[in-house]
Amino acid sequence: VELTDDTLNSYHLFFNIDGMPGFEYQIGNDSLFADQNGHWSFRQIVPVAFTPGFLEGGVQFSAIGLDTIDYFTARAVVNGNDVWGNGESFGYMKYETLMPPENFDLKVSVDNPYHRIKVKWLYNSSHDGYIIERSVDDSLNFTFLTEVGSAKTYYLDNDVDSSHFYYYRMYSYRDILRSPYTKIKWMRPGFLGINSSRDNSGDINIRPNPVVDKATIEVELKAPDTITLELFTLSGKKVKTVYRGLVTERQSIDFDTGGIKQGVYLLKATGSRTFIVKKIIVQ
Repeated sequence: VELTDDTLNSYHLFFNIDGMPGFEYQIGNDSLFADQNGHWSFRQIVPVAFTPGFLEGGVQFSAIGLDTIDYFTARAVVNGNDVWGNGESFGYMKYETLMPPENFDLKVSVDNPYHRIKVKWLYNSSHDGYIIERSVDDSLNFTFLTEVGSAKTYYLDNDVDSSHFYYYRMYSYRDILRSPYTKIKWMRPGFLGINSSRDNSGDINIRPNPVVDKATIEVELKAPDTITLELFTLSGKKVKTVYRGLVTERQSIDFDTGGIKQGVYLLKATGSRTFIVKKIIVQ
């Protein structure tokens, strides 16, 4: 389908894996949903990249049951228009699964701690190379940083400074095969980050979720930290700052949806040693 001004308003990819009427799974607007008694239930976020005329994203076969079958039916809808599938049956090849880089981690540079971050991983002779991606001051807007060969086990990022937080992820590849991403790691140059022994784990609880008008957000931390709690769209656009202040152990925050459009958002809590992201649905 031709998109007006290359605008992507919505997309949905439906899968049928059992041959019975209806679809068991759908990928739509950066999320994977599964059918539960006629209702779509959120399963996980799907990493998606969009440029004019091109949309790429993916989930593991096991997440939608494709690891146990050889054929499926599908339907793709973009901006409300059927663009592919029409319920036809598709066969596909199951390629070997390539593992992501092992022991992926970040280290503070000893020689230049305020202007260099060391990205490291474990050597694996079965990989052809690696792609490292980076996002600055959030974990939502990753861009290509560098490509390195299989003989390398580290990369020195010298384009950093202590006024920003830097988030990294990477994947391995061999021929046409590509691994899933590693977990996201972050660090502020010159400071110990979440990858060190001083990481600050915790959780964000939202009641109720989905939210109709108002909700209570509870932030729990294992160690005191001054945090900023912000609301973002799935595309990474900041909507509002929900809270900023010290959390010693647990902090309850009133959340009002006034002025916020219906949709799926991300709540992000960041601090000197804290990084927590939680999905919130506004109805």
